[in-house]
Amino acid sequence: MKNCAFQLFPQLPPEIRSCIWRHAIEPRIVPVTCWVGKQRAEAINTSRATHGAGWESDLAAVRRRRQNQKDPTTMTQLPLELYAVALHKPPVLDVCRETRSIGLYEPMILTPGSSASYAWVNYNVDVIHLQDDQEPYTRFRNCGHLVRRLRICADPSDEYWFYNQSATLKSTFCQLAECFVVMGTDARIWDWKCYDYQKWFSCPPDNIHLIDEENGEQMTYGELLRMSDEDLKKWAISAS
Repeated sequence: MKNCAFQLFPQLPPEIRSCIWRHAIEPRIVPVTCWVGKQRAEAINTSRATHGAGWESDLAAVRRRRQNQKDPTTMTQLPLELYAVALHKPPVLDVCRETRSIGLYEPMILTPGSSASYAWVNYNVDVIHLQDDQEPYTRFRNCGHLVRRLRICADPSDEYWFYNQSATLKSTFCQLAECFVVMGTDARIWDWKCYDYQKWFSCPPDNIHLIDEENGEQMTYGELLRMSDEDLKKWAISAS
């Protein structure tokens, strides 16, 4: 067939078209970065539009520069709003106006009362991946209660995470169904067994996935709690 398009699709009732579009949604891992100030967010968005996929290198360059420079929003007197930035926009949103109007995805809003966002997500199926492990979780408190699936890098033996990040994880992301925890290269699986997961996570232990960054091995927090010390040692040796 030269033309396999369904020519009658526009004539279908809106309810049926909406159901079809919703079947086009696929779960994604969405890497999200928080930017402070309108100037930064607009610079990254312009770079994405201009350079396409190559804008990731610009993002890395800006990250390096921000460690050595003053906040540009301080110098230009621009509002210090928070913006969520994601690398890729869901392709279905570029199909037509209808896909953008039926609410398949929504902007991730970090500043109350703002409408600006550079990250489009579906909170029901997408895994929100916080790329910067030094990013304060409290920056996401405006939308944290909407997040159902979260991916973070965390290590209870790391002083910064233990004394700063962990205290706000549960209060910020209070409605999680799943959490994927990537352990750092220096993390040890048994470190997690020493602490009460209920202080940090709002989801059940069997839905907390602990992932070894080096070899990709993983287990749930529930499996860890049920594992004997001897079996845990054997698992640690086999995973190393």
